[in-house]
Amino acid sequence: MKIVNKKYNIYVLSLLILIAIAAIPIIKNMMAENIYIFSAYWLALIILIYAVFPRAYVKSRRVQRKLMGIYALSGAIIYISIHFVLGVVLQKLAGSPYDKSFMGFLLNVITIMLPLIVKESTRSYCLGLLGRKKRYRLLLIVLLTIFMASTEINFGKFFQINSYKDLFIYVVKDVIPVFTGGILLTSFVIYAGAGPAIIYTAFINLFLRIFPFLPDLPWIADAAVGICFPVLYTLFIKDQQGLIDKKERGEEYKLSFSYLAQFFAAIMFYWFCIGVFSIYPTVILTGSMEPGIMPGDAVIIKRVAEEDDIYKLAVGDVINFKRDDINITHRIVKIDEDSAGNRQFVTKGDNNKSEDVQPVMPNDVNGTVIKVVPKIGIPVLLLRGNNDIPDNVVDK
Repeated sequence: MKIVNKKYNIYVLSLLILIAIAAIPIIKNMMAENIYIFSAYWLALIILIYAVFPRAYVKSRRVQRKLMGIYALSGAIIYISIHFVLGVVLQKLAGSPYDKSFMGFLLNVITIMLPLIVKESTRSYCLGLLGRKKRYRLLLIVLLTIFMASTEINFGKFFQINSYKDLFIYVVKDVIPVFTGGILLTSFVIYAGAGPAIIYTAFINLFLRIFPFLPDLPWIADAAVGICFPVLYTLFIKDQQGLIDKKERGEEYKLSFSYLAQFFAAIMFYWFCIGVFSIYPTVILTGSMEPGIMPGDAVIIKRVAEEDDIYKLAVGDVINFKRDDINITHRIVKIDEDSAGNRQFVTKGDNNKSEDVQPVMPNDVNGTVIKVVPKIGIPVLLLRGNNDIPDNVVDK
């Protein structure tokens, strides 16, 4: 493809190579250990982009840049809020490991902002050179997004992988969210240049560095937010951009919240799956409850929230309860109650020959099974594997 001017090819290539060099693990670690080398390297690239190379950035209208800036800030707040709400509900908040001193904050600003400005300005520079060319434009945008995302991946974790399960978690938690996030950043740049992409990323990262405690979510929850949110928010801002274009062409349009509605619907479904609401699903991984509940089935649990709910439990109810770090789904076969009215439950898997050795205390009861959905949890079953499951135990 012929870009605006062939001499620009060398500028683009130089920037991409320099960014790629900084992403090489050994060089990345070296710069992380010396803030002066780190700062000098990225400041030099900023000077190249803004003072040496000729300007070639995405063209956008002022109102468009302002609107996308608002969307970027709003998106960052929503993204952070989702994590913190989940952290509070799941009681998964932990102290921040980052330095809260003034010097620590200053170092955080430097290490976040300098590479961010370079990368998003480079993204804008490359997209600006593409202009309105149609041929290969989409392919080049995809390749640019993949390249920029690749520079953010923690490849050091890859070399510590010891099993297929660890590989799966690494891909889902540490790789795919980086690429979906890259799609959102590219969308911001296409519509309004580097500014919104910088606002979005900087707000999230700086907030997490200065807040005294942070969500410590299970990997599957963290991955789900990281994958779903950028994709749905990209669709939302694309939809809003289409409305802006229609308005400026003088066409009749109606404000559409379809993608925003889909986005919140997806959040609600996600919260349902991880147990935020009073009714939530869990996946059966063993055959201890066959034939009524098979491995790979999902069961819907109604949470026990009040003390009265404990006294409503009866022999024959199937309950989900905690046993150390494991969630078990078995049937109540006997209820022991002392003179003071304190209860404990004797449970047994329908397919087990004997009762569970340890009785279930009221504080350990998560809820009761109200519905069985066959086979939809098979992917989770395959992921966990039989070696991870104690005998006679089901786990999510």
